[in-house]
Amino acid sequence: MTRDRPQEKYEMRETPHRVRPRPWRGPDGFVAPMLASTDVPPAAQAGLIYEPKYDGMRVIVELEPPDGPKAAPRVRICSRNGHEKSAQFPAVSDALAELATRLGQPVLLDGELVAISPKGVPLGFQQIQGRISL
Repeated sequence: MTRDRPQEKYEMRETPHRVRPRPWRGPDGFVAPMLASTDVPPAAQAGLIYEPKYDGMRVIVELEPPDGPKAAPRVRICSRNGHEKSAQFPAVSDALAELATRLGQPVLLDGELVAISPKGVPLGFQQIQGRISL
């Protein structure tokens, strides 16, 4: 995987009252995720993180901590083409909301949403495929 070869741009849509500039957005509002490649894994270097390709769904997750003591955190899970998928994965959304309550600032996560067995073994794409188009 390399950061210098994004293949597509994806829009993280926000409601008008919540639009905020973020350092990860380009001037056009798009976020380009890293996409898996068949390249040889890079050599270990400080500050370099990569992940193996799992058989799941590529997502961009945007987390924002609560705006105030009574506010809820904001969690958005979007597919690689920018479609909101938070409702299709409520357990993941709930876990991310718990994490967002402990954040001091907004965070953007780029990764693979993967189904796992009770033993922690990654399962095939077909295990999440039915939720994607709900």
